[in-house]
Amino acid sequence: MTKGNYKILKNSTFGRYMVAGKSIKAGELILSEKPTLLGPQLDGPMICFNCCRHLRNVKYIFCEKCKTAVICGPKCTGYLHNPEECSALKDTNINEVLVENDQIIFPLRCLYLEAALMAHDCVGNAHLSVDDDFVLTIHASVDISENSLIFFNYANVLQLGTDLSSLKCHKCRKGLIRSKEIENVKSDWECSACKHLFRCCLINSTTREGQRRIEEVDPTNITELENLLKKMLQTFHPNNYLILELQQNMLGLYVRLPHNKKNLTRKITLCQRMLEVFAKLEPGLSRIKAITLHELQSALVDLAHKQYRDKEINAEELIVKLLTAETPLKEAIKHLLYEPSKSPEGRLAQTALSELKVLRMSINDIQRDLLSIGSEPKNNRKLSNKMKNNEIKSGVSNKMKNNEIKSGVSSVTNVQKDIEIQNNVNNLVSTVKKSSRRKRNKNKK
Repeated sequence: MTKGNYKILKNSTFGRYMVAGKSIKAGELILSEKPTLLGPQLDGPMICFNCCRHLRNVKYIFCEKCKTAVICGPKCTGYLHNPEECSALKDTNINEVLVENDQIIFPLRCLYLEAALMAHDCVGNAHLSVDDDFVLTIHASVDISENSLIFFNYANVLQLGTDLSSLKCHKCRKGLIRSKEIENVKSDWECSACKHLFRCCLINSTTREGQRRIEEVDPTNITELENLLKKMLQTFHPNNYLILELQQNMLGLYVRLPHNKKNLTRKITLCQRMLEVFAKLEPGLSRIKAITLHELQSALVDLAHKQYRDKEINAEELIVKLLTAETPLKEAIKHLLYEPSKSPEGRLAQTALSELKVLRMSINDIQRDLLSIGSEPKNNRKLSNKMKNNEIKSGVSNKMKNNEIKSGVSSVTNVQKDIEIQNNVNNLVSTVKKSSRRKRNKNKK
């Protein structure tokens, strides 16, 4: 059965499975599907009985008839809280129980019949996104040749050569403890250096203890998180998935902490470390890579402005740093543009586009001043005022991100053309430097 870019085949190994109906380029749409069934999913915030909107940061009311179902508001346009459910809940009197234990009102999980036919692999070639209306879209994350299997990535922390499950050997202090048989969950583990064997029960116990410590640490205390990271690095490989989980938690906190130079430098280090692993786990289109790249450029820009403000770098060095920050921002946009516009990531794409515009304006302004003025030491005040204006623009951009801009995202083609406009900016930097040197030599004469 052929459906556009994909075909459904059948064999004794996979049963029914999905393959590419033609050669598919990275970023090309494979399918878009509405859910056949909505059901409960463990964990997450409470949701509206009627429209399934998340209620963690939203005021809610109870249904006027059953006094039990939680509704997002009197103007809710949903239809899921039907008369049958309302009648069944009317005499239960469990409204307080529901509110105090919001895990009872689970967020949704969806069943997609076509997408369910994709095979699974540790490194997938498909990128999945779900918008606010639960519509699933699948794009090719890498180029897929005709008749090749379409894979969806699921977490397998034992493979890919990334040491996502490896521990440090406490016997020799040199080797790494890895599973002898990746596919066998009961396999013994062995040190790569001293060859000492460890029972899988010991490895599982150590891993559970690491997970317990992550869950119990105060997620709002960066000092406790940093201390826990140091302790866990004595046992786990830096690429271990528990270390990555802890670093992601830390990165989320650094985003909310004061943007001083120390915090920004640490944020940059965390982003770079995680991107090294994400590049192996998700080599094509990747949501987690896009978000991390976006946070990286934000920290790079903020740090560069602060260093210039404190006279640690000159204007030419500032331009170089801002150009460096532009690269991960462009890369983040390329990934985010494949996210549905009606999703948090789609709104982040729009914010990133606005930030790219502000960043280019900042670079162009500084370059223009350097070309026209030439002598930087005599005009630091003017350039400093320019930097203050650019920091204000960056602040406006951050507010836009927090408010989740709702305007539509530009098309991929137009944005990619727009991104290429500034490809000659490195030549401008060279021109700036040469002009400054000529004017300084002229002043000396």
